[in-house]
Amino acid sequence: MIRLAPTLLVARIGMCKLPSDIAAPSLNSPLLRKLTLWLVSISEEAIDVLLSACHVLEALFLQDIHDVGRLHISSPTLRIISFSATLFGREELVVDDVPRLERLLCRGVDCETIQINKAPKLKVLGPLSPHVSKIRIANLVFQVRSSNTTLISSRIQQS
Repeated sequence: MIRLAPTLLVARIGMCKLPSDIAAPSLNSPLLRKLTLWLVSISEEAIDVLLSACHVLEALFLQDIHDVGRLHISSPTLRIISFSATLFGREELVVDDVPRLERLLCRGVDCETIQINKAPKLKVLGPLSPHVSKIRIANLVFQVRSSNTTLISSRIQQS
């Protein structure tokens, strides 16, 4: 069983497999501001539970995360999300309803699409991995040239 101390401000969890059925009460971290997960195998459900238990989390660092097909991140408090060498298996990263997000750093993200639905304060997006071919920000779609990860076209997405 995994338990986090309620007085924890910074946590670094690594080199483990987090179970899919993590219980939210055992992860309740009302003061946690910075969370780093590295060399972790974790499911989409476990990440959702973990983020919902961190009520003031401002910075999330994910490095060498495995076993996540489609990662969906939603948090009212996150300001920074950073990925490094994270394998999604050619699926997508969805950032949905993260109103305070200012920086989304995507070094080494192995997914085809990054979708950002609601992040009105986003100022920095990048650097991008050569694996990312499409970025959606609300209704705007950017196609990415894979050879040098530059944006080559944009269009309004048809509904």
